[in-house]
Amino acid sequence: MNVIAKNKQVLFRMIDSLAKNKNRYLVNPTKDFIRKRKLDFKTMIRIFLSMEGDCIGNELLKYFNYHKSITNSAFCQQRVKIQPVFFQDLFMKYTKYVLHSVTVPHTYKGYRLLACDGTVLHTQISSDNPELRCQGNSNSKGYLHLTAFYDLLNQIYITSDIQYGRNHNERTAMIRMLKQLTPNEKCIITADRGFEAYNTMAHLDSLNQYYLIRIKNDKAGGIMPFYDVPKKCEFDIEYERKFTRQKRKCYLEHNEHYVSIRHDYDLDFFTPEHDMYPMKFRLVRIKLDQTDKESSDDGYVCFVTNLPKDKFSMEELKFLYHLRWEIETSFRALKYCLKLNFFHSRKEITTLQEIYARMLVFNFSKNIILHTKVDSNHKKYVYQINFRRAVTILRNCFRPNHPPFNDVERLLLINLSPIRPNRKYKRWKKKEKAVFIYI
Repeated sequence: MNVIAKNKQVLFRMIDSLAKNKNRYLVNPTKDFIRKRKLDFKTMIRIFLSMEGDCIGNELLKYFNYHKSITNSAFCQQRVKIQPVFFQDLFMKYTKYVLHSVTVPHTYKGYRLLACDGTVLHTQISSDNPELRCQGNSNSKGYLHLTAFYDLLNQIYITSDIQYGRNHNERTAMIRMLKQLTPNEKCIITADRGFEAYNTMAHLDSLNQYYLIRIKNDKAGGIMPFYDVPKKCEFDIEYERKFTRQKRKCYLEHNEHYVSIRHDYDLDFFTPEHDMYPMKFRLVRIKLDQTDKESSDDGYVCFVTNLPKDKFSMEELKFLYHLRWEIETSFRALKYCLKLNFFHSRKEITTLQEIYARMLVFNFSKNIILHTKVDSNHKKYVYQINFRRAVTILRNCFRPNHPPFNDVERLLLINLSPIRPNRKYKRWKKKEKAVFIYI
């Protein structure tokens, strides 16, 4: 069976399976979706998956192939009946299928490479909730913060956590998402400086997961200043410490064995019976190439990790952290290729629907692209399927009267782009703002 047809069939079966218990996902189960309408429950889900960055009226016209006349009001009245947890459950269910359907999943030395990071989603949510407002601006529209685990080699999102932007905490979101990972699965989790904390390290260590977290280089508020490390040079030093809240003199004097932390500092593994928590880790400082110094601290980058020193050298740590950049490009694709910065509603519940639906379409598209063979023989570069064009093409699979799957695959293989290695550009930050589309 064609890989596109197989993925569509699996996804639609999942929708049918969840729709059998749709009362769990309705705002008012006794009244919602009990009458026969053109916009029934399954049709609404498929419309969400096919939506782009156009206005609602045009999205409905494209879905029904310009045959049925569905008003914007009818669609908006139906969508508020569906709780966003349906799209979240569908996203998790399809992601598990993708991870377990691969005969030989892409791994590094037998470990799944996961990156954890967050991004701000500028929305136009109209709400009196102060947590949705920007700090110091009571008139600003709401914004959310999305934190996610991204599989770097299989190129899909594993799980996600959405918080109110004003009081978001990426470390707390990461700890919640760790509990959703498959138990006893061998992973290496990479993260940037926003996740530097003993509590994060302890949670990862308690789950027997390897981690590689970038930390601040000799700056206040970080881990590095509390350890006697060389100045302005590379090093790789292993430490073994017992963390405690006790302020006894013996603990303070023997700082080569104990770390006394403040009482207001989070460490979830302290109990009345156990006031100490031991950890082993490495502190590493690596000198970057001349071209990478713009984003580093004086040309150096520092890590804390529990990866074994005899199996993972400093060069490998540098390589693994370099791969982490893929989650940044995935956020860019999510916002601009899948139009996650274009919202069709000002309500919180419907905005969450679109976020989870876009992430599901991202995984659907990436899975198909990864399993579609591209012939690059006798060509100057190795070619890959253009993701932006692929998303536009694959959205048609969720609409009635879509083109044959063989034609869809042919269109994907026509829209290719070359992979040009060793290309580096200065990071360009653009101020984002929400785009609200309705009419």
